[in-house]
Amino acid sequence: MRIHVIQYPAIQPLNLKQDKLVSMNARRRVHLAGKACARCRSQKRRCDRATPQCGLCRRLRQACHYEGQAVSSSSSTPSSPLDAELHLGVLNSSHIKDAIATKLTSAPSDIFATYIQSIHPWFPIIALALQDQLPKSWSEASLDYTLLALCISLLCTSPPASSGDGTLSGLQSTYLHIKSWIAVIEGLGITSLKIVQARTLVTLFEVAHGFYPAAYISIGTTVRAADALKLHDYSPPSSSPSTNEESAREEAVLVGCAIRILDRYITVQSGHRPLLTCSTLKGIYDPNKVLWPTGIDKDTGHPLWQLSRLFEASTLLDNIHNALKNPTSERTFNTEEIRLLVETSYTLRTLLIEEVEDADQIYSGGLGLCQTGILLAYENVVHKS
Repeated sequence: MRIHVIQYPAIQPLNLKQDKLVSMNARRRVHLAGKACARCRSQKRRCDRATPQCGLCRRLRQACHYEGQAVSSSSSTPSSPLDAELHLGVLNSSHIKDAIATKLTSAPSDIFATYIQSIHPWFPIIALALQDQLPKSWSEASLDYTLLALCISLLCTSPPASSGDGTLSGLQSTYLHIKSWIAVIEGLGITSLKIVQARTLVTLFEVAHGFYPAAYISIGTTVRAADALKLHDYSPPSSSPSTNEESAREEAVLVGCAIRILDRYITVQSGHRPLLTCSTLKGIYDPNKVLWPTGIDKDTGHPLWQLSRLFEASTLLDNIHNALKNPTSERTFNTEEIRLLVETSYTLRTLLIEEVEDADQIYSGGLGLCQTGILLAYENVVHKS
């Protein structure tokens, strides 16, 4: 009879004095919050108030958020990786929303006020009716609105001066987290109009900061996300929407136009790559259909009027780019076509200058697209002739 003897590794003797000193030193390094975290308070649990994550939330692998906690852009401590915040083994929409909420330092109403002041006047993709439906706190907010709110904050944040040491700024960290969250949300099969709006704002952020090819990749996924929601099924907006359904229809048209504008500009910046919105969202761009409520026809300061002008300028830019990249075999015809497009761009540019107050010209996206089209034509025709 054989007896198998199992040898266990030797157990190191406990050094209680040393362990106590290590524990005391670790405790000294922990910064305590002023009160319990939001999750512990809501569930009436005892909280040790450790930051950035309390001990109980850490053990349960749950997102931990302290009310009023701000994410400092100047912090030297690198942001935790996505898997440390979301814990992929227990991932659901609630965990994602809680993780996103930790990045928000303003109330839902303040975020929307920032959008109205900084984005809506020139890129109105969110209906103002949303103001009456805002949650009182982030604990009551939906996942898609929380993501949209963080994208608004991202777009409205001024970039900090470069540190030069290779560390990520708070703005860069937030941008990378948003990209990761969008990928996770997509993987879980969660989609909505607000998520498409969030994608659109992220793409606009990438364009504004010159993030290529990230902007080209983002506009592709945004186009497909909009197509998955059938936003191309055209329904004209009402001049005074009174229901959530009417507001959603209005937003669908606005988001569709915004995506087309971004796609046209990104295509020009990306060289010979094709336009992505040629085969999608066709109904929105039917020239025989009126995009805007008739009540704003004479109100040149209305955000919808500004977006319509931006759309016109992007159409001219797209036509110039197409004429240059896909010429016919008749050189005379090509030259005449470019000349007419440039003249039209100058005409629209003159109208925009008359409509936009002098102090606001720098904020007129339509003027910028007109100038881009004219310069593109001169660069490719005048300098080559």
